[in-house]
Order: sequence, then structure tokens, then C-alpha cells
Amino acid sequence: MTRKSLLYYCMNFILVVLLLSACNGEQSSPTAEPTASLPTEPAASNLTPEPGTAEPTIAAPVTVGGPGAFNLPKPDAQIDILSRYQAELQIQFSGTQDGQTIERSTHLTLAYAGTGAQVTRLESRATGEEPIFLLAGEVAGTRFIQSASDTPCSSLVDSEDTEIPTFGDPWRELPAIYGAELVGEETINDFETEHYSFDQRAIRWATGTTAQGELWVAKGGGFLVRYRLTMQAPAGVLSAAGGEQTWQFDLSPLAEDANLLPEGCAPVLTDFPMLSDATESLRMPGFLSYLTGSDLNAAAEFYRQELVTNGWQEQDAFNATPERTVLFFVRPITADDETVTMQEVATITLGSTPTGLKIEIQLLRTEVPPPVD
Repeated sequence: MTRKSLLYYCMNFILVVLLLSACNGEQSSPTAEPTASLPTEPAASNLTPEPGTAEPTIAAPVTVGGPGAFNLPKPDAQIDILSRYQAELQIQFSGTQDGQTIERSTHLTLAYAGTGAQVTRLESRATGEEPIFLLAGEVAGTRFIQSASDTPCSSLVDSEDTEIPTFGDPWRELPAIYGAELVGEETINDFETEHYSFDQRAIRWATGTTAQGELWVAKGGGFLVRYRLTMQAPAGVLSAAGGEQTWQFDLSPLAEDANLLPEGCAPVLTDFPMLSDATESLRMPGFLSYLTGSDLNAAAEFYRQELVTNGWQEQDAFNATPERTVLFFVRPITADDETVTMQEVATITLGSTPTGLKIEIQLLRTEVPPPVD
């Protein structure tokens, strides 16, 4: 990965963190690390208060929580045992500050299908502030970044050994629970679960609040499946405004054939064949270019063999000269009823340059034209 690319991702990652801090001023105190017994002092908050707002109120040291026996010190515990899932969190806040109504909402989704296959989407709105939209992820070796819902989705490819920056962990926004009471067993989101209830006593930092909550954890797995919490709090606890906040979290299985590719994000040509001596490659959605030391005829024959083997049908080449040739291939796309209504079209341009043979590939999908009478 180039230094420029690394800096680009670092800057994007920092931007995401700053935006998340700005839009989550109303959210919960962090969860505490699990221990053998209940801690005697609350963990420090990791929330960055908005400019001009009060620090979140932290409760005095406590040694007990709710009356039940179940603790959830880390809401993300045991999630690693699942190889595929979708997590969704919605946070809503409504309150008043200086006589003005304050409304905030955050919607965060994470689709995970294994290492190198996840997409996170964040949408946030608040009274008097610009809406925030962020999307980032990786699918099939391609990174996707989008900073607004009405802007293009950027698709990038980097070296495999580069860590993908991520943001928006839904579990971190859920208050830790100590002392929930067992209600019973239920099937939730296709998981067999144990159902618990709790109130403000189970939330160690919730001084001066009233709260009603429920949570469901998977039987035998221990991971959180559903979480519901409604809290009424004075000013300075959830944010500078006093009001009511709700948390709604759900974990669902992710289907094996689920398409993680975000809407509007076109795939990069990561799997299109290249000559083995390719250099200076550039991949973008529907486009691939590179330089090769091979001559034009050898490169053209390489693509004829590779594409025909994979179901492509060569059409007539055009602009064929010793210096430049354009190859044209199509591949039908068969629907479930074996009807061909769409096709892939690959245009491969081979042109001599002072530094070698340059190959440019454009790939798109089109409707199959009607037959000519």
C-alpha cells in the first residue's frame, strides 16, 4: 500500500471517529470490563461531550446492581462464535434544553460475513445540526467509502496485508447491565434465547434516572440477540438536555447468499484476468488498466483464451492495427427460468506506448437487444 493511500485511510478514519463523537453526545456511558464480582467504582466515560454541554453524570461508587443474578458487563461478549450476522442499533433522544425541544436519532447497521467481508452504515440526525451519513466496508477485496447518501460511493483496492479501518461498533453504545432478572425463554430472530428484565438499578452510572429495560441472550452461546431500554434522565446525564432516550438493538442471522455490496457501490474488477507481468495497475468500478511487457498479439491471444474459457463470446475486433486493437466480448446472464435478458460486455483496448503495452478494460451490464427480424 502506498504512503498516500495509507494517509488517505488514516484521515478518513479520524474523520469518522470525530463525527461519531459529535453525533453521540446523547448516548450511554461505556460498558465495564467483566470481572469475577461487581466493581466498586464506575468506569470513566469515553464519550466526548459536545461543545458547551455538561460532562455526563457518573454515579457514586456502588457495589450492587439490580435484584437479579444475570450480569452483562460486555454486550459484545461471545459474538466471535458467529461467522455471519447483521447487527442493528437505533437510538432516539427527545428532550428540552433552555426551553427548546431537542431531538436526536442514530441508526447504525453492521453486516458481517467473515474477515474481509463487512459493511457498516451510520445515519444520524439532530436538531439544529446537519445530518450525518457514513458508509465504510470491504467486500471481495474492495473497500467502499461513502460520506453522504447523495454522493458517489468510492471503491478502492489496496494490498491484502493492510488493516481495514472500521467504525460504529453497535455494542459499545449499549449500557452494561448488572443484576437483571430472568423472565423466561423465547425464540427471537431465529435464536433460542433467555429473556431478562431490569431497571435503573442495573445501570451503575444512571444517577437520578428512571429506566425500564429488557434483554435476550442466546442459550448456549451467550451472545446478545436483542436489547431494549427506555431511560428518563435529567440534564447532564445523557446530554446537556434532560429527556428520554431509547436503545433498540437486534442481532439477526445473515443469509449465505446475502449481497453485502452497498447500493450504489459498483464492484471493482478484482477478479478479471491480467497478464502475469502487469505493472502500474489501476482498478475502479467497471474499469481496469495496466502496463505489460508482452507484445500486442500475445496479449490479445491471452484474452481470447481466458475469456472464451469462462463463457465469453468474442465479437468482431475493430481498430485493429499493429499499434492498437480493440477486442469486444459478451457473456449472457441467465435468469432462474433460463431466460437471457441481460449480458455482460467487456471492451479490451490494447495500445502501444513508449513504456510498454497499455491494456484498458471496461466492463458493464446491458439488456440483451431484441432479435432482428
